Amino acid sequence: MNEKFFTEKILRLQHSHFCYVWHDFQHPVAPAPCTKAGYVTFVSFNNLNKVTDEMLKLWARILDSVPNSKLYLKHYALFEGRGLEFVKKRLRAVGIDLERVRLEVNENEYTKKYEETDIALDTFPYPGGGTTCDALYMGVPVITLVGERHNSRFGYSLLMNIGLPELCAFSEEEYVQKAIELGNDWDRIRDYHLTIRRKMEQSPVMNDTIYMGEVEQAYEKIFTAWVNGKTLPDFPQDPEPITEELSDKYRRRANEYIALENEIGESKFESRFDFKRTLYYAELAAQCESKRDAKLMLMIADRRYMLNDNIGAYEAMRQTMDYIYAEKKYPQDFVAECHKKMAKYAHDNRKHVEGIENDRRAFELIEGEDRRLEVYDAILLGLHFLDVSNAEMAAFHFDYQKFFEDVAPFTTYHERHGRIKIGYISGDFRRHAAFAVTFGFISCHDRSKFEIFCYSRNKKDDEFTELYRKAAEHFINVQELSAAEIAKKIHDDEIDIAFDLAGHTGCNGLPALAYRPAPVQISGLGYMSTTGLKAIDYFITDAVLDPPGEHDEYFSEKLLYMPAQFSYARRENVLTPDGAACMKNGYVTFGTICRYSKMTDEMLTIWTEILNRVPTAKLLMRAQEFISNKTVDELYNKLKALDCDMDRVIFRPAVPDYFDAISELDILLDSYPYVGGATTLDALYMGVPVINFYGERHSTRFGKSILNSVGLNELAVNDVEDYINNAVGLANDFETLDLLHKNLRGMFTNSAALDPLKYCRLLEKKFAEILEA
Repeated sequence: MNEKFFTEKILRLQHSHFCYVWHDFQHPVAPAPCTKAGYVTFVSFNNLNKVTDEMLKLWARILDSVPNSKLYLKHYALFEGRGLEFVKKRLRAVGIDLERVRLEVNENEYTKKYEETDIALDTFPYPGGGTTCDALYMGVPVITLVGERHNSRFGYSLLMNIGLPELCAFSEEEYVQKAIELGNDWDRIRDYHLTIRRKMEQSPVMNDTIYMGEVEQAYEKIFTAWVNGKTLPDFPQDPEPITEELSDKYRRRANEYIALENEIGESKFESRFDFKRTLYYAELAAQCESKRDAKLMLMIADRRYMLNDNIGAYEAMRQTMDYIYAEKKYPQDFVAECHKKMAKYAHDNRKHVEGIENDRRAFELIEGEDRRLEVYDAILLGLHFLDVSNAEMAAFHFDYQKFFEDVAPFTTYHERHGRIKIGYISGDFRRHAAFAVTFGFISCHDRSKFEIFCYSRNKKDDEFTELYRKAAEHFINVQELSAAEIAKKIHDDEIDIAFDLAGHTGCNGLPALAYRPAPVQISGLGYMSTTGLKAIDYFITDAVLDPPGEHDEYFSEKLLYMPAQFSYARRENVLTPDGAACMKNGYVTFGTICRYSKMTDEMLTIWTEILNRVPTAKLLMRAQEFISNKTVDELYNKLKALDCDMDRVIFRPAVPDYFDAISELDILLDSYPYVGGATTLDALYMGVPVINFYGERHSTRFGKSILNSVGLNELAVNDVEDYINNAVGLANDFETLDLLHKNLRGMFTNSAALDPLKYCRLLEKKFAEILEA
């Protein structure tokens, strides 16, 4: 359209001609201020030289039609003196009441001021570029007027690429009308403020991979033409169709980038991340339907997952499965592995029945006993996301024994030693939720009476592994050994008591313990149900989790009762609680700190009801999956459909400020049926009370057990209305909340049940009694 106005050829990119990167400290998006202020604030932080008298007249019409609205302008010329008076004179000349105008001098962190604005008004014919991006990134919708000239269409390009065409006007009259309609629709303003940043981050405007991919492809075409002495190419408006030849080219390129990837996503070249590049070219290749197949879709699904796009990974994996069963040409082992991935991605997206069904299908197809055991472990773990009965849960676990009917166990053992040898086996001697409940007592053993072995099945060690290594006299890596080899190693080391710390979680040692390499074998920490393995003698529990005589039939092991199932490794490097945050904020902050997969629809409904009954409260939801804007969008829409006040909901990814994040909360809301364990302990240690819902099943009662140990049993209930009333009642009692925050750590540390040293001494006593029996 505009070629005739350029001496150069136009290099059209198929998406945005901008690639915006946030340039300052990332301020959080604030709710639309109109809901508290009682009026709408229009804003323009553009250079005032761009603000023509014609635009001021349009703004005057807008202000007149939006009752009580105000106009906020910022510019370096707005200091006391001639500059300020000149601007005031211009505003008066078009009929704008200066009482409705806020004039300020520009400042370095001007972007934070967007928190005080509702709607941005773009200038014309010289519109904003970076300023428009800043406004949108801070959640502020921008009304833009679209011209024909290249530079008068910047706002149009940005808004169309973000997916906000409704904010684009093609005449002055439409510009005024769109601003008035939006200014009088506060629900829409609120929704924009809470969603625009995520839209922007998911759009080509902030997708550096798409931007550079398109630029580099253009460079390639230009360079090829120049090298071959041909006319420089044109770049038409319509994208180039992806032919089979192009699809093959892009697929080869995607495979080239796979070769550069390593396990954490960095290429062999420092500071390069190539999951994005692999995904970019794979998705281009997949645009040619005749070349699309299961392996290409799997490549896309895996890269989306590696880039923290759990919804995108699930969607691509669904397509992978569709191709597998439509084409019917893939090896059985490949199909089995795809079902395993489909299960994982389904669980990550709260689709637990689908996840279990795919694991079951993988189990039917997969070959090799070790791999079948791994899949069966995944099925057992997945069941904990469902509200199944004690009996059903136990039945599935008891079937685990069938894998080992032909295993010949050890029957002879060593003579007793001077010191009792304890062998702990796990794949989680690393940074892991289990650290808080295992490291403390392992490091407290009386070395004069006990010799400690750790058999590590870690896939990768880290700084926490070094702590375990120092806590044990013998730290032995058995990751590469088979179950039989691990069993022989434990037997040869003459272990008296083998202690499983992982249950049916990843890289566990249960298959090795099926050989009964030690005369006494124990489980109960690091997993939520019976092992189902007859070779395990005891399962550690407490009287709250498993009331004596009530749950025995649901365990293949004998129940070994402690005052509490868990002890807790206290943290010395975290802040000391100094009172409830509500005392400073003036409102209560509820919080959920759990995986997205634990957030059932039922709990979302309950949490919404709690928020609705405490009108001033906020809900901070923190999960690793919230690094994905798609996931936040999905949860946002689900909560909004429940009539949750989204202005009071804060989503935050699980960045490394874990304990600081807990400290921001007044009350933690536990999930169900997959309840918190280590999270509950951490929250109480940080002075934050936890509202818990429990059932009959062992794995749903961790919160009840922990709360009982610190003297807060009344915060654990098994009735929905009681759960809600507990949360609401506590939220309306600031004084009690403040006392709890100040005193909970003391209540926690004074709990003998949770003290690692006392826990260890009692455990050692029980070890000795068992061996003497």
